[in-house]
Amino acid sequence: TNDSQQYDNTNKNWNGQPTAENDYSKISTITVISSADMVNWVDHGEIEVSKIATWARNSWAPAACHKTINGREKFFLYFADSANGIGVLEADSPTGPFREPSTGSRLISWGSQAASGVTWLFDPAVLVDDDGTGYLFFGGGVPEGMQADPGTVRCVQLGEDMISLACEPQ
Repeated sequence: TNDSQQYDNTNKNWNGQPTAENDYSKISTITVISSADMVNWVDHGEIEVSKIATWARNSWAPAACHKTINGREKFFLYFADSANGIGVLEADSPTGPFREPSTGSRLISWGSQAASGVTWLFDPAVLVDDDGTGYLFFGGGVPEGMQADPGTVRCVQLGEDMISLACEPQ
């Protein structure tokens, strides 16, 4: 997540007061870096998520994965659009260019059946199992009175294409 944007661009917090704080409302890009040896790093620039997925305001807490689909290498980048939904971008290379899948909207949207009972739709994590099945984990937040067991984290099997849901989240 590239969270320097708000302060760098405005030098002010969400209510216009000068600050070094960041309320995360301006995060709309993801920085891409790589390393072959975990010592030397290459900066590949930023993925301008809000320009690729025009419905997205934010790009928080990204998670990436790789899968071979129909003999082609594919890379997927899942992100939280504030706490309002989970989006996905795809590419043919881990460094991009990334594009919005043909869905044209969030993978998980606030108010959808997939988000039922989830306070905040954020912090996606993705896993491609040894058998090639993809799973997406997301959610969070603590509803009032449910501190001991919020029950707001979900897991869902992804479709073979990694940009659709195979079932309802559990």
